[in-house]
Amino acid sequence: MKAKITLLLALALSFLALLCLPAAAGADGPLGTYRALQAARPDGRTVDVDGLALARDVFVLRFTGRFHLFEPVDGRVHGAVFSGRGAYTLTPTSVVERRHLAARTGAARIDSFSSTFDRAVLLFADDTMTRLLEAGTLSEGAPDPVAAALFEERLAAGAADPEFAIDYHLRLLRQLLNDEGAPPPAGPQGPFYALLYGTRPQRAVLAVDPMGVLDDEGSCLRVEDDDNGGFWYSDHLQTVAAGDHRPPRLVDAQHYAIDSRVARSTDLEGQATLRFQVLAPALRVLPIDLHPSLRLQEAVLLGENGGPIELLQPPAGAAGATALLFPRPLAQGSMVEVRLAYAGDGVLIDDGVGIYQVRARTNWYPSLGFQDRATFDLTFRVPKGNTVIAVGEPVKTAEEGGEVISVWRAERPIAVAGFNYGDFKRYDRREENTGIAIEVYAATGTPDVITEINQYLQDVAGAVDPNAAAAFARSDNPVYVDTYTGPAAIGVSPGQIAESAMADAVNSVQVFTNYFGPLESPRLAITQQSQWSFGQAWPSLVYLPYLAGLSSTLRLELGLLGYAGFVDEVGLHEIAHQWWGHRVGWASYRDQWLSEGFAEFSTALVLELTRGPEAYDRFWERRRLDVLGTSKEVAMPAYAAGPIVLGFRAADDRSPGAVQSLIYSKGGFVLHMLRMAMRDHEARSDERFFAMMKDFANSFAGRSATTEDFKAVVERHMVPELDATRDGKIDWFFDQWVYGTEIPRYETDVAVEKLGKDKYRLTGTLSQSGVSDGFVALVPAYVDFGKGERAQFGRAPFRGNASQRLDLTLDLPKKPKGVVLNARYEVLAFD
Repeated sequence: MKAKITLLLALALSFLALLCLPAAAGADGPLGTYRALQAARPDGRTVDVDGLALARDVFVLRFTGRFHLFEPVDGRVHGAVFSGRGAYTLTPTSVVERRHLAARTGAARIDSFSSTFDRAVLLFADDTMTRLLEAGTLSEGAPDPVAAALFEERLAAGAADPEFAIDYHLRLLRQLLNDEGAPPPAGPQGPFYALLYGTRPQRAVLAVDPMGVLDDEGSCLRVEDDDNGGFWYSDHLQTVAAGDHRPPRLVDAQHYAIDSRVARSTDLEGQATLRFQVLAPALRVLPIDLHPSLRLQEAVLLGENGGPIELLQPPAGAAGATALLFPRPLAQGSMVEVRLAYAGDGVLIDDGVGIYQVRARTNWYPSLGFQDRATFDLTFRVPKGNTVIAVGEPVKTAEEGGEVISVWRAERPIAVAGFNYGDFKRYDRREENTGIAIEVYAATGTPDVITEINQYLQDVAGAVDPNAAAAFARSDNPVYVDTYTGPAAIGVSPGQIAESAMADAVNSVQVFTNYFGPLESPRLAITQQSQWSFGQAWPSLVYLPYLAGLSSTLRLELGLLGYAGFVDEVGLHEIAHQWWGHRVGWASYRDQWLSEGFAEFSTALVLELTRGPEAYDRFWERRRLDVLGTSKEVAMPAYAAGPIVLGFRAADDRSPGAVQSLIYSKGGFVLHMLRMAMRDHEARSDERFFAMMKDFANSFAGRSATTEDFKAVVERHMVPELDATRDGKIDWFFDQWVYGTEIPRYETDVAVEKLGKDKYRLTGTLSQSGVSDGFVALVPAYVDFGKGERAQFGRAPFRGNASQRLDLTLDLPKKPKGVVLNARYEVLAFD
């Protein structure tokens, strides 16, 4: 599944809504308190400090100057504007974060990073106010308009950065309501956000929050810079125990009952009943994920002590947080049901005749969070003539009046619910070996993009035009033709789509079931979607792009020469997500390669078994070039942008495609390298590797795994060929390939001497270069007979930049041309 960065953030941004409300020292009800927090501004009280030091996790901030205090809300001050001389020091404790910080700052090596600032906005619910009063003297006066203007400016700047989408005031509200009138924390246990104006970087957000800032990581430095912005630092709080790194969850979703109606093709109204268990103590504020085009109309707490729930939702079309504000605390461990009603017209897009695009992929219903697994009962009511295909199992379908009503049920907990909608023709087949029922739904109508293309082709058919198709090419429809002499119209028949999709599905479920274990679901539905070149997967449901239905001949005539690999692989990749992404989930952005990289490896495996080892090798050559390659438009190759576990944070202006290259291509390469290292070459068997993969799939079925979880499974299946450090540990491999960025280079200088019949002496050197002293590799060595014919005769051990002397006599059927290392990409390398 494509990476969705918006899912990585704990809350959505809501800076500007209601900023003009009058200030208040307190308010009735959670929503009133939230509005009071948003409305609070410097009230004229100030505190002057000289050398105040605040230690917050890995940060130390120092202040000499004046704090302009915000007015209290419910008796407590939650913010201040600072002006004067300030500085902060960041001292990361992890190797990955130190390396990333060095790359961001341009340093060769860095142990800590320091910068200065002259203005700042602090928002807090910890002991910061107590520290201010201890360090300085409180003075009364008139509100400073400059301080107030700085606060407004800083909030506006944050609102323009949607990637860092966190609602500070909602986070303060959660802490305030949880405290239930208790005194401020005795130490820095609550949220602390410093919005800084400095020199280098000019604008930054320093955040320390026990409830998490980026996924489950509670400490970060986010830089707002057009050229070098992003998360320069993010990590778990130092007080979090090792191995305890799981997202802080407020609730555990149990069940969704969702009733959705599409009344006029693209609008949607729904009612959802959510059942969940409360995990947090005294829960009052519960954020939910709902597409901004859908407006909440009602929220009710069901049960004996039920009643209305206050709703927090930004204005229509604005970025913001959506949350339920309960009138009284929900007890930890209790089971709760809420009913929500909502409606809107931005979930579905009309893309042609009987063709619709589901734009709200994961939040077309009120969700308690992606990867929070639950069971689902889904009911859809759509205009007659259309079909809904959803996750789970179909229960019944009926027509009433002008509507088609379909009911679906997912009895096993799944991470997310999805559906497709439109005028489809259905094709069925049961895969004999696995028993999985495969359904393919092909659109009978024509997407608007095809209509536009055909209109243009009718105008230019037969003409020589170096820019034909440029007029109708869209950002998501990458078409370019050097000289167009092809057909005057294109189209894809439902049967053609079904044949191609069905073949991929049959091959995939056979291979993946055999090598990774069976799925729990007995059904797999594959649907066509109108997006030209984008696929996606839900549990038991796969979207395939329209491009995947174009024949190779038609793609050639249209000049889509560079998309053969995508078309051949997209279906296999998306089907693989039934195992990697849905059966086994991923815990955080650092672990997303366990889904995407594993799906890439799975794709290569199907290609190998259906098209031969040459297709498998070509796949890894393309992925190797993807990781290592550069272009005129990219200043930094993907491998240098960061390790796999940096996830989406690896991308910046120097290497904008690094995320795809690392999570997908390098992530897949990690599995390929493990397979090659664990292979029993004498028996020509991969049994040991696939036993490990089945163990991982079974151990974490229905759960979200971390990188360290996978590492522990690999170590459980340690083989001598993997034990490069002779300690039974796999740390060396993960440190180099998952947590590291080094790429080696291999060279050979070997002479071949014939000694007699079938006997040949090989003498010379085998070398590894371009790596650090501790870089370890065990690289297969082959005699090369030319024309792709090779035979492995051993493995060359390397540590650091080193050469191995070769002097070996072999019985060979004919004279080899020489010796090559790494012939089947056993190690990701330059050569």
